Amino acid sequence: MTDEAREGLDVNLVFAGLFSAVLTTFVAQTSQALQPDRATESTLLLREIAALQRAQMNGTSAESVPSTSADFTPAAIDVWVNGLWFTSLTLSLASALFAVLIKQWIRYYMSHTSGTIRKRSLIHQFRLRGFQKWHVQTLINILPVLMHLSLAIFFAGLTLFLLSLRRSIATIVGSASAFIFLAYIGTAIWPLFHVQCPYHSPLTNILYGLLVRLHMLQDRRKDAVLKDVAPAFEWLLSMSSNPSVHRVVVQAVGGCLQKSPAMTRLVEKSDAESIFKSTWADMFSESIYQLPDDKACIRPEKGIPLVSGSV
Repeated sequence: MTDEAREGLDVNLVFAGLFSAVLTTFVAQTSQALQPDRATESTLLLREIAALQRAQMNGTSAESVPSTSADFTPAAIDVWVNGLWFTSLTLSLASALFAVLIKQWIRYYMSHTSGTIRKRSLIHQFRLRGFQKWHVQTLINILPVLMHLSLAIFFAGLTLFLLSLRRSIATIVGSASAFIFLAYIGTAIWPLFHVQCPYHSPLTNILYGLLVRLHMLQDRRKDAVLKDVAPAFEWLLSMSSNPSVHRVVVQAVGGCLQKSPAMTRLVEKSDAESIFKSTWADMFSESIYQLPDDKACIRPEKGIPLVSGSV
């Protein structure tokens, strides 16, 4: 766990450093548009002085010479571009800061403890529960998402910046950026509905935990694993005549019946049902057996209940 976390944090730090350096170059150029141009102001003042001197020589009133002094107001597009890029830079630096902090937390977690093996084991378990209780892994998953958000904001600002220069180039860059991030969001959402999809990312883990906590999505990962295990159990039942093997399979399947439709379908198969009935009757000589965490009961002469509450 710690090695994987450290590797992810190192990658995040490198990416944040490179991205912040590139972004600082853009910001250093565009931030000048937010303040008055001193060279332009000097030119206007010189023109005003020359006009005053010409008016004095011609005997014209100085009030007839227009004043060049005015309040400076930056263009709206310059404000938006700099606002987006400064926000992106802030998120990037914040991601790097928290990556360094989490690496320090992991260093404390892995720090050496003296004492007996039992004492070291208890301390290690205590720290592990603290990491789980305070959702350190969730924070580690948030950091890459923060960097991706920073990159999306940068592309939005880049599109606006190019819009003031050349509309055709801004259209191409904006379309490419939109396609990239739509694909990014799509690959993050797809595994939520297809458990076997390999397109997992930190955003996927965050969305999955959030939707399961809000009861908007069922936790189907366990059933997906059991669905892959069910053919292995079926193969053991069909290929082995050893009663001990049958006993182990029945015990394993019995604990998963109420949680996995795949295991239920395995029991419903005609070639496996007789093995389940005979093995179950041998295992339990009493007439009724209570399943753990379930009110369903089992009578060996009627077989294993296939659904919750049926006998």
